[in-house]
Amino acid sequence: MARIFLAVVKQGLVHQVISQCELSTTHEITVCETLTAAYKSLESEHFDLIVCDVGFDDSQIFDIWSAVKRKEPRVTFLAYRERDSDLGKSMELLVQKAVLDMGLDGYLDLREFQAPDDCTAFIDFIELGLKSGKLKKGR
Repeated sequence: MARIFLAVVKQGLVHQVISQCELSTTHEITVCETLTAAYKSLESEHFDLIVCDVGFDDSQIFDIWSAVKRKEPRVTFLAYRERDSDLGKSMELLVQKAVLDMGLDGYLDLREFQAPDDCTAFIDFIELGLKSGKLKKGR
């Protein structure tokens, strides 16, 4: 059973995905909605996979990434977006590029899917991240 840390936006799609799919029955999941709560969990626990919404707690994804990489530089870190932002399409593309250029291991835009495909896409994203994490541990 993998330990997964999810940094999510409040009342977002991922909350529904977790309750509707079997993700929480096959993995141990910690969900945080604020940067403060995330720091506490990350300081005290080990996770096999970190998954963070780009819009987490007013776009604090890079703060989470920095904290995770200081503590566990080899952990797999995935980013996703589930909501539109006020940034506009050009800025959203720049955020996506920055996420990948900083060394995060993957990016998924859930806005491209419709229910129930969004649930399937997110679960597949998690499973791919877990496989990636196993490869990293072997290096």
